This record gives sequence, C-alpha cells and structure tokens, in this order.
Amino acid sequence: MEAAATLRLLYLSNERIPGPSAASIQQVNMCAAFAHTGVKVTLVRPWYAGVGAGSPTELTRFYGTPDNFIVATTPSLLSLSRPSSPDRWRIPLVGGASVWLTMSLWLYRHLRAVPAGEPLLLYSRSVNAAMIGLWLRQRFFHNRPFALAFEAHSLAQQPAFFFQSVLRRCDRVIAISHALKADLTARWGVAADKVLVAADGVCEERLAAPPLSKEEARKAVNVPRAFKKLVVYSGSSKPGKGAELFVQAAALASADVLFLFVGDPGETGAEKSVSANLYCTGRVAPSRVTLYQAAADVLVLPNVAKGSIHAYTSPLKLFEYMAVKRPIVACELPVLREVLTNEDNCLLVSPAHAAALASAVERLLLDKALAARIAARAYAQVRRYTWEKRAQSILNFVMDER
Repeated sequence: MEAAATLRLLYLSNERIPGPSAASIQQVNMCAAFAHTGVKVTLVRPWYAGVGAGSPTELTRFYGTPDNFIVATTPSLLSLSRPSSPDRWRIPLVGGASVWLTMSLWLYRHLRAVPAGEPLLLYSRSVNAAMIGLWLRQRFFHNRPFALAFEAHSLAQQPAFFFQSVLRRCDRVIAISHALKADLTARWGVAADKVLVAADGVCEERLAAPPLSKEEARKAVNVPRAFKKLVVYSGSSKPGKGAELFVQAAALASADVLFLFVGDPGETGAEKSVSANLYCTGRVAPSRVTLYQAAADVLVLPNVAKGSIHAYTSPLKLFEYMAVKRPIVACELPVLREVLTNEDNCLLVSPAHAAALASAVERLLLDKALAARIAARAYAQVRRYTWEKRAQSILNFVMDER
C-alpha cells in the first residue's frame, strides 16, 4: 500500500505506559508494528503519577519492542480516577474530564500542524479518546478530513453512550475475534463490512530465530532444581483469566511438579497457598516473561467464563505460548476455538474444572511425543498471527478508500 509509506498515525491511549497490563503491552507492540510498515507513528499517552517518562528507549527496555516510534505525553489527573492500587482513594470523573481537556488541546494543535494532503489516521481502543477525535473532526477539521479507526475488545466499553456513538461514527472498527464481530453486527447494528477481525499476535522477530531451549531459559530465571517438571501460567488475576484455577490445579499435581505463576497473584490465594509446588514471581517486565514461558514443560491458559471479555478475548499469552514451542493446556471457551483445536495444537479441558486441568497437564508431562507434536503444530501456526501482519491488514482495511 503506497499510502503506508507517508501515512501519519496517532495512536491515542488511555493506559499507564510503561506498565504491565495486557492493554499497554498490546498497544506498544501495535505502535511498533505500524511503524514497521513505514508509517510515521506517535503514541499519545496520558500522564500518570509514578509512571516513567515513557521514552522510546525506556519502552524498548521494558517491553522489548523496537525504538521506531515517537511518544507524546499529555497532562492528566487519571491517577485520581484510576489509582494504581484498589486500596487508594479514588475520585470519579476527574481523570476523564482532564483527558478530554488536555488531549483535545494536544490533538487540535497537532492536527493543525499536519501538512495538507498528508494521509492521517487516528487509532484508538479508548472510547473517550475516539470521541475526542470524532468531535474535533466534526467541529474543526471537516475541510481537512482524516480517518478514525476504533479497536473494540468487548461490548461493555464505557461510557456506554459514547461507545455506541463511536461505533456509529468512526470509519472502521477492528474486532479482536469473530465472536465479537458477530455480536457487534447482530446486537449493535454495526455493518459487517465496516468491521475487520484481527486477532492479537506476537512479534515477528521472536520467530526469526529458533525458540530458546528449556535449559537456557531455566538458567536465566533460576528455576529451583528440586522440581523435575515446570508448569507455567503467565498473566494477571483479573476476572476471566482463570488464575485461581491454576492455583487449584497445583494442589492436585505431583509434588515434584512446580506450578509457576508469573505475574501478580492478586486475590487468587496463591501467596497463601499451602502447596509446596506453587510459586509466584510477582510482576515481571514483559521483556522477561518470555524466559519463564520458554523454561516450561507445559504452559497453561486457564481462562473461564467470567468478566466482560471472556466471550471475545484474544489472549496475548496464547500467541506468546505458541511462539516458544511448548505444549499448551487451555480451557475450552468457544472464542479460543478460533485459534485452538483440541489434540492438534493444544489440549482443551472443561472450563473451571481444576481436576481436568491437572489431568491434562499430567498427560503432557508423561506423553513426550504428544507434547512435542502439539507444540510443533502451534509453533507452525503462530506465524499467521504476528503484530506486523496485523498492522498491515488493519492499514489496508482502514485506508483502502482514502
């Protein structure tokens, strides 16, 4: 696409960047992937108390992404409305109001400075940020049109009224799964030809070299040698992630199998568990999570039907798991079947069934041929799901009529 060589893309974020959330990881990787296509990318992030400067060099170190895009920071009071800890005092609405003011001013000044005739795309998965872009386009830039694409991750995005307006008025919608596209069209009336399905992915650079061996990875993360086998879950304890199921399965496993929780265990009870074969790392920088995944004998994706996104999810860890070429055990949610097939590239088990999860893990630990076969299949298939391919397909879809 010729336009991609000169296109200017502003990625409007509402996240703590740098930060460990899946949303921040996905957004930074997409900025790098968009830039990889030749687009001039600026990530526009709000200021949060206690968050680093967010320079490209800092993001490269924290996320392991290329230093190929610009980072701009707008002032905000989001730390008051979205405190880093649930125990901290929260003042509703103040943060959102501050973002409307400061991002509107930043965007207005920036959009006026863009040379006439230069292709321009505003891209966001934040409802408020998308609304700001739409408002500015209608009020001030109707003679200098630009494209606006919105990436949807669920049907419960807030504020609900703004969400409906964004879906109706934006140029294109990017859905992370076919299940989400189906409900956007059936329940919200979004035209099917306005929606592109683009699952999450993994960086192509990770696939350019052979996966790290278990031995090398275990030395790098210092896995205790007392355990013969290692089972890993990497992620958060948010509703729908199934972290508590991983903790329960550990209690049912053999004592010589270490269940390693890579991330913040939250309220799962992992830190208080009496299971001697369960260990939590606490938060780990995204650039190092791969080492723990590569150290595993089995990787677990225990998502359950809970929370607002379980029916539509496209888990980052799924593609990271596939890329390290380790066998995967996952809970059988319908949306995961868009990528996973039982006995082909994973083993699927009943959701919220710890005994079934533990049994599938044990099966893979005992059956090395099966483990190697499904790991190899997943590794071959993950090449379809890279950030770079995703970015190019989105650009082709969004800019094809401009």
